[in-house]
Amino acid sequence: MNSNNMKHHPSNKALISLGIIIVIISVVISFIIWWSSIEVGRLVQNALLVSLFVIKIAVTIRVVKIASHQNRSKLDWGWLAFFFPGIALILIGQSRKTKG
Repeated sequence: MNSNNMKHHPSNKALISLGIIIVIISVVISFIIWWSSIEVGRLVQNALLVSLFVIKIAVTIRVVKIASHQNRSKLDWGWLAFFFPGIALILIGQSRKTKG
């Protein structure tokens, strides 16, 4: 195998970093939603839930495009990205393009 095929594209490091950031943001927002149910109220909860949904949609679109470019199943990666956006970014950032 060519050693160039074994290396990850530089943008993959950015995908992995973004995935880690999204996991952290999701945990923080989940904590805020839990806390706001006690203190702040439904308006803050709804705004945070909408922001999480927008993040999920944006990450799903990005991961599906990357999966298509890497000759991987767009449907499988799309479902994974929708339900676990941070983890999907980390995994697709680690994967290499398949032959075919």
